[in-house]
Amino acid sequence: MDAEVARDYHILKNYLKHGMDVRWLLSITSRDLLNFVDSQKEWNPGRKLRAKCFIQTDLISKIMMYAEDIAAFSLSFLENISLQQLLDESEISLTHVKCDEKREIVKGNLQVEDLGKRIGNFYGMVDNLSDEQLYKLFNYVPFSEITFIDDELKVTIKKVIDSNFLESRRILKDLQIFGITHHPFYKRFKHAGVPIVYNLGSMYTYPPRKDFETYSKITLNKKDSSIGYVIPFSGAVLESYNYLMKDIEMLLTEMITNRIDSLERDIVGTLPSSVLNKSSITRDEEESLVKARSTLNEKYPSYHANDQLHFFAKADLDRFKWYTNLDKYISDHQKRTS
Repeated sequence: MDAEVARDYHILKNYLKHGMDVRWLLSITSRDLLNFVDSQKEWNPGRKLRAKCFIQTDLISKIMMYAEDIAAFSLSFLENISLQQLLDESEISLTHVKCDEKREIVKGNLQVEDLGKRIGNFYGMVDNLSDEQLYKLFNYVPFSEITFIDDELKVTIKKVIDSNFLESRRILKDLQIFGITHHPFYKRFKHAGVPIVYNLGSMYTYPPRKDFETYSKITLNKKDSSIGYVIPFSGAVLESYNYLMKDIEMLLTEMITNRIDSLERDIVGTLPSSVLNKSSITRDEEESLVKARSTLNEKYPSYHANDQLHFFAKADLDRFKWYTNLDKYISDHQKRTS
């Protein structure tokens, strides 16, 4: 691997081993907090609902960040550019462009856009993703180029690929809808949580469901605070979040595992690692997938590179001030509070 590919390889390995765990653990923490709220016997029902709305907003933000992960990896795979390059260019655009200007710069002859805008554009195109694009997104070897397995196994592989494409389109569509629905809340929560008003009771009749326990609202009109955007809360709402997070984890795992597999075998694409919808294939077909991947292993052996990326870190001391002054911060606080 050259240096740029090696960087991406280690980013992918690290995300699969640790990054997804972090997202998952944080979401579990939020769900545990819901149980904590329910256990507070001295809290009145209104306080409990308000606390649950706080936690709901936090869960929304975690799903939105997960969705951004999918979009960033997808853009890297679809455009065949380094993930590091994608992130670095977007960081440059955020760092050097004034807030009141359009968030894009010209770097040489390359126009660089804010990553958030690119993520929005990605979810704007999910309805029109072609099979060719999904082959790239999943790092699958083009079906016409699968020549190392027999025709019977190829039939199974084609069925698995078609099933994964169908399931991925469903998940990406769900994420598109979730993003459109929740982006105003996520944006307010990320930048200034104060404008969110929690636990407004059942005063709203939209969306029309009897089991919504309460609502939260943000104001969208600067001149009229009565014009707002509401998000409902209920057990069913939280259940839908849980299902979506499982779908996200499943899709991300398949995408990243295949990319790592392709890099370790030094091939342009690989066979599916898993079936996103288990009910779409039979037990025999699942065994055929295992057999096909065994043939892949024989034809294109995998070498396992070192998971650790060794480099010399050059700290930017201006950005590192919190830690270079850590002892002073702690001692000053102790003096003020003693």
